[in-house]
Amino acid sequence: GGGGGGSAPSSEPDIAEQVLASNPLLEAMGNARTLRNDNSSRFGKFVQAHFSRHGAIVGGAVRTYLLEKSRVVAQGAGERNYHIFYQLLAGASDATKARLHLAGRAPESFSSLARSGQTTIPGVSDAEEYGVLSAAMETLGIAGREEGGGLEGGSMQEQVFKVVAAILHIGDVHFADAEGDGVSLGGDDNARALGAVASLLQIEESSLVQSLTTQLQTIAQRKAVIRTRSN
Repeated sequence: GGGGGGSAPSSEPDIAEQVLASNPLLEAMGNARTLRNDNSSRFGKFVQAHFSRHGAIVGGAVRTYLLEKSRVVAQGAGERNYHIFYQLLAGASDATKARLHLAGRAPESFSSLARSGQTTIPGVSDAEEYGVLSAAMETLGIAGREEGGGLEGGSMQEQVFKVVAAILHIGDVHFADAEGDGVSLGGDDNARALGAVASLLQIEESSLVQSLTTQLQTIAQRKAVIRTRSN
């Protein structure tokens, strides 16, 4: 008999699924454990949802503002940095972590995660939450998730996590007074951290060092490069 004119059902996620999938991503990057709340939102969020006359979601938008940026470098005792850092370290495959220069690294080994003395949340698996996050990103069109928790090399998801990993590594850079004036970024630990950041962000290490140790200031309508001081 002749074929029907109906089309096959689409495998693309619908708008409602995508709106719901935005929550794990926003929470991973904007929520953190505080002394009062294990999943405290550290940013403002305004969500718009558009409905059809039949009550179905046909569109939406999320606006974020006022992220607590200081939490990236300092947290109170007993609190944590943003969930995304711990989820990545706990849940990413060994191959993914190797590409992100995270192989063998625990949260306690990063300066920006260890200062508060709290790297876990009782009753919460950061590894499982990483799986939820990666699946949500896939639903939102940020592709790259592979079976077993791995990421396709060079995928959109890996590009996002490269920036996350770079933030961890740059937090391990320590400044010291240089002879004369300015600061020094010498030492093996700094060399490893700077090398990782430069590789992840695909920039020259010398340019990264220059940007961290100098400032461009305008003095009397002329631009001057001023060496940064450690204090």
